[in-house]
Amino acid sequence: MRFRSIIFFFLLGLLFCHWVHAQDESPFSFSGPKVSPETILAEIIRFPDEALKSKKNGRVVYQVKIDSLGRLESARLIEATDSIFKDEALKAINYLQANWYTELLDSKTPNTHYLVVLSFLNPLVQENPTKRFEKANRFLKKGKPEKSISILDRLILEFPYSKEYFQSRAFAFQQIGNVQAFQKDSDQFTKLETTLLANLTTYSFANSSRSKVPISF
Repeated sequence: MRFRSIIFFFLLGLLFCHWVHAQDESPFSFSGPKVSPETILAEIIRFPDEALKSKKNGRVVYQVKIDSLGRLESARLIEATDSIFKDEALKAINYLQANWYTELLDSKTPNTHYLVVLSFLNPLVQENPTKRFEKANRFLKKGKPEKSISILDRLILEFPYSKEYFQSRAFAFQQIGNVQAFQKDSDQFTKLETTLLANLTTYSFANSSRSKVPISF
């Protein structure tokens, strides 16, 4: 009888320890994609109907100030390729500011200005950049850097805030021995890595839209 009691209280103790451990875990600890500024922006941003009808693509860039406590203090419009996208971008920025919490800053430095880049792309008007980028990387892996550079030049011209394009082109320049161009693209990649808070592309398909969110684990 005593032996059974000892076993019972031993198992009860194990269950209690497991419960305490579970309570200590953060409610935000889970396996899966992290919540990021892009995921919040993607909840509300849509491809404008007027831009869809007029078959336009565009980009809007905001500079946001993160204060010393990691709060999103202010936002300032610094670029809009077409005014048709400004209202939708402003709606998204206001939504981000209203739903901001300090953990979204992740490893970035507080008390700093960052960029939020919102691109609007209609694949029926402009070729999907993801497929072109994949093609450029295939050329790179096959040892054909010149062909890769040709594609990346165009992508960078159209999407100058996409850091991964500069990184791939830097590798291509390295393959052909162009040290100066390699260093220039490497520096631009590093600059975008440190200054971008969010870079979101919203695609339009007929009468609907979809945003591409970078996935991080």
